[in-house]
Amino acid sequence: MNHILAGARLVFGDPRFRPYVWKPLLLSGLLFFVALALGFALVIPFFSWAGAALGVAAILGGTLGAVLYGVGIWFMGSVIFISIAFTVSAFLWEKLSFEVEQELFGGAPRPKHPQGLLMADTALRIGHATTLLCCLGILNFIVPVLPAIVIGAWLGMHDFTAPTLMRRGVFFIGQTKHVVRAKGWLPFAICAGIFSIVPLLNIVLLPALVAGGTIMICQGEGKVRRSSLG
Repeated sequence: MNHILAGARLVFGDPRFRPYVWKPLLLSGLLFFVALALGFALVIPFFSWAGAALGVAAILGGTLGAVLYGVGIWFMGSVIFISIAFTVSAFLWEKLSFEVEQELFGGAPRPKHPQGLLMADTALRIGHATTLLCCLGILNFIVPVLPAIVIGAWLGMHDFTAPTLMRRGVFFIGQTKHVVRAKGWLPFAICAGIFSIVPLLNIVLLPALVAGGTIMICQGEGKVRRSSLG
């Protein structure tokens, strides 16, 4: 939690970080609404067709599909947003992570990685997030809320530390063992999971979680914050 609070003080208290905050948030929001629209466009015709095939009026099938889709988004929308916000727009959040490390620790690595490697890593993250979201869709009907927190914590633990670790050449496959070596990783993950299910708060705190994950990884490596910044 201390890492998140430190990140919040930095990104919300220093105007220099604002360009690295609002642009990724805007893009993530747009991607989220595009995903919702595409999902709606696929679900409603399917239920309309299924209703007609079963001898039920197509409009009733479409209405049922809309209701089920709305319920699913109600329970899973926050975690879906977090997944999209990082899996797809991770490269924009990398700028914020870099600036936070540069400001707090006086320097940050920023190597150039082959485009093919970055694309492969992104594909793995998308597959990972999609699998967990499918599991969440099933588990939510058995035990509400708790699965969303657990899955949100797991995704957050990886997503919010990804920009910092990728700049160190650590990608998805080897990421977990690096994260769990950092002091405070479990409280960080739990907080990320709890925040992920709270509408609006999950959006507002994204930059603080990015900064917090950056601070946690850097301190886990033994890097010392500049005294002038506390």
